[in-house]
Amino acid sequence: MNNIVFGQYINTNSWLHKVDPRIKIIFIILMIISVFLIPISINLQNIILLASFFVIAFVCVITAKIPLLNMLKSMRSLIFLMVFTSIIQILSIKTGTVLTSPTFNLSYFSIIITVSLLALFFIFSKYLRNKSLFFYLIIIIFFVLQYFFNYLNITSYTITIYSDSVIRSLFIVARVFIVIIFSSLLSYTTMMTDLNYGISSLLYPLSKIKIKTESFSMMLSLVFRFIPTLLEETIKILKAQASRGGDFSEANIFKKVKLIISLLIPMFVISIKKAEDTADAMLVRGYIIGNKRSRIDINKIKATDIVVLVSCILIFAFTLVCRILFL
Repeated sequence: MNNIVFGQYINTNSWLHKVDPRIKIIFIILMIISVFLIPISINLQNIILLASFFVIAFVCVITAKIPLLNMLKSMRSLIFLMVFTSIIQILSIKTGTVLTSPTFNLSYFSIIITVSLLALFFIFSKYLRNKSLFFYLIIIIFFVLQYFFNYLNITSYTITIYSDSVIRSLFIVARVFIVIIFSSLLSYTTMMTDLNYGISSLLYPLSKIKIKTESFSMMLSLVFRFIPTLLEETIKILKAQASRGGDFSEANIFKKVKLIISLLIPMFVISIKKAEDTADAMLVRGYIIGNKRSRIDINKIKATDIVVLVSCILIFAFTLVCRILFL
């Protein structure tokens, strides 16, 4: 739960923190679009392009002085999704050259060993620090037993892995990680007030067609603002439940359902109370929906902002040209 990035701001006073929020939003959007413009193929130019975005992303992280540990934590929660997506891609895509075609033997022996390991895993899971790693290890052991042992065999099956499936899986994983890095940078280097100003400024042309862009940007910034607040309250409730004997790590599946229900009810109450307090605070400060708002700090485009904007436009244009030429 501590891996949630939205709403977390780390002030390191770097060059990226000083970039205008409007330029940062444009930069992030263009970088993400450019990453998805790279064709999924094993061609050298596509690999170089994808590696270049990795380099750009990590250079931005290092120069923005964002702790790499924070960035890695934001990716850890998506490992299971990436593994699951890669397995689906490998099993479903049947084009390209055949890389390997192993035969597995599903047997009572492998099932008994795997079930025993899973039982031990659930019994001793409260003592494990990295539960996901041990779960993945059990899955690997299950397939290793099927490949090397054939005791009490039930049936045999073959999994054919093609080159296109592996390439697509690697490209998808790389794209997602790059997108996470860029989106995390926006949250780590931009305060919610500046993000609200940047979104409302970029959406200002829509106000000409009677769309309330300021209300939308305010709603979006409030959502990002309350994610870490509600996360902190959730952790407090979990600790309070654990002190009363309701620890999630030691409960069975049925007790966990009851604990989740007992967690949701106070969270709804806290959310409503926080919303009421925020509405009262905004009303006291003179916030009226639809009225034009003033700002103490006026963001002005500086030379650094122009350099960043021109650079991201050139990168986007270069990627687009490469996409057209090497499609």
